[in-house]
Amino acid sequence: SRQLLVRILDHSNCNLWRPSRSPVFRAMSHELKVFGRPSSSNTQKVLWMLHEVGRSFELTLASARLGHGSQQLCEHTGGQPFGVVDTAEYKQLCPTRQIPTLQDGDLAVWESHTILRYLAEEYKPDLHLDNARGMAQCSPWLDWVLASSFNLGCNHHLVDEIARTLPEKRDYEVAAQAHRGYNERLALVEERLTASGGPFLAGDGR
Repeated sequence: SRQLLVRILDHSNCNLWRPSRSPVFRAMSHELKVFGRPSSSNTQKVLWMLHEVGRSFELTLASARLGHGSQQLCEHTGGQPFGVVDTAEYKQLCPTRQIPTLQDGDLAVWESHTILRYLAEEYKPDLHLDNARGMAQCSPWLDWVLASSFNLGCNHHLVDEIARTLPEKRDYEVAAQAHRGYNERLALVEERLTASGGPFLAGDGR
């Protein structure tokens, strides 16, 4: 939820990186570092998981599409994005230049679901139900989100049109189609929760 995300960010060290401050990429301590932006759903997954595993972190604002002063796309506002992702240093951490990326000491982990699995395995294995069999119950749902094109198929378009585009420039048919995509995909989740008795897709909730 938004309130939880605010609490998580209150306990982070938020940093705006500039190329002249490149030491942020060096493993100066064991504090975890996250590169991303809080309004990104993929970054939010990682921030939430860091809260779950109880690890503090430094957040470096990074984005090719949004920047300071507005949650709307820079292509509409004419503003400057946070950047970072377009630097050679960042490419060393994440070859695809996407967000988020996690830096844990000298290890760089990219792709949000890989970061979630890493944090669970490294810092709180019970989130993966403690063993390989448990991971095999949890991981398919992470992979399903990607396989069903949940992000690029509906989430990306709906958020961009409704939250990040000026009203007069919105394509409401694209937003409506994305909303239908949400309903179609979440029907399977509702079916699973009903069959298992909830409240989680895997595990007994204890």
